[in-house]
Amino acid sequence: MEEQEITKMVNQLDEELNINLTMMQSMCIVGHIELALRHPENNGPAAFIAKKTAEHLIYKMLETWPAFRERKDLMEAWQSVFDINFNQERGAQNGRITG
Repeated sequence: MEEQEITKMVNQLDEELNINLTMMQSMCIVGHIELALRHPENNGPAAFIAKKTAEHLIYKMLETWPAFRERKDLMEAWQSVFDINFNQERGAQNGRITG
C-alpha cells in the first residue's frame, strides 16, 4: 500500500460505518470481545476500542430486545467485564464511543 493510500485511510477513521446485525451476531461479537478482554495482556488501545464497541452493542441490544434485562445472569456477567450501568443512561453520545 502506498503512503498516500494509508494517509487517506487514516484521515477517514472517524467516518461511521452503518451495519445491520442479528441478535445472534451481536451476542457472538460481544461474547468474543468479553472473552478477549479477560486475557491479562489484552489491554492496549485496540482492547479499549473493542470494549467500548461491545458496550455500545450491549446498549443497542437492550434497546432492541428489552427481554435481555430479564436475564440477571447475563446482566451480571456483562457488568463484571464492561463499564456499564443498566440503571443509567448509556455512555455513548450520538452513537460515538466515549470514555
